Amino acid sequence: MVTKKKKNKIRDPERTEREALEATGQIVREDGFVAITATRVARMIGMDPGMINKRFGSLNGLKARYIELRDYRKRNFEKFMLPEMASSGDVKLMFIEMMQSNFDQFAADLEVQGIVFEQVRVWDPLMHSLSVQLEKDMEPLLVLSDPYFEGTGVDFRSGICSMLGGIYYPVWHARRNRSSIAGRDLNNPRDYQVFRDTIARQIEFFWEEAALKRKNQIWARLTNMLLFAGAFLTEKVRDGLNWVMDLCYDKKREI
Repeated sequence: MVTKKKKNKIRDPERTEREALEATGQIVREDGFVAITATRVARMIGMDPGMINKRFGSLNGLKARYIELRDYRKRNFEKFMLPEMASSGDVKLMFIEMMQSNFDQFAADLEVQGIVFEQVRVWDPLMHSLSVQLEKDMEPLLVLSDPYFEGTGVDFRSGICSMLGGIYYPVWHARRNRSSIAGRDLNNPRDYQVFRDTIARQIEFFWEEAALKRKNQIWARLTNMLLFAGAFLTEKVRDGLNWVMDLCYDKKREI
């Protein structure tokens, strides 16, 4: 028969797991991901450190489970995924909304800030596998953009890489240093909104630049065709074609 004293020590396994994950989140918010230890988590929930191995297999098992529950990025990729035949306009809008959402969520979530910082702080097998998996999860979205930029010389993928770094660092800077970068302080609501709008403008710029490159390529091919044909035309016809080409060029500059 179980004594009353022993009954008090019996804990619901699911509750124990939940409390351990909550304690892990508190540690990340206060001291960063690097501060997670089995001893500290166990002490916070009044359990023996061996409980971590029993419930999660290892400390890394606890960390992996915590990341799975707290990191919103994979869920965002699934949320914003579009059909394979989505229009270029829809793809552009998807990237704008996804990157702005990532900015909003990252700026508001101290725990995910801690996870991402740990990804870049030092090489670690767990964080490496997380980064590789996130790359795989994001790839289908990037594939949707590839046809639009193919052959234009505009590298949208590098743009996304630059924007992600351009989101993470200013958020960390605003949180830790509480100061501005280039005169913009994300702790200031106005600067925050301007920064958010700039994310959209950067993506729009990539689309506009690719469109301009394609127009220039088409114009160059058309010009070469007309110049070749011009060798066989009368002077009056050539003058007429030159007038049309000049008119088209003026219109192109207005676009």
